Amino acid sequence: MSVDTFAPCIFRMRQTYVTDVVRMHLEIFIQPK
Repeated sequence: MSVDTFAPCIFRMRQTYVTDVVRMHLEIFIQPK
């Protein structure tokens, strides 16, 4: 796999991971109310 195809995959994975973590924290933060 070349860097040109590998880098966007990592970037997309990281973006999805960050979004999931933020969403998870928001749900935990909002739930008790």
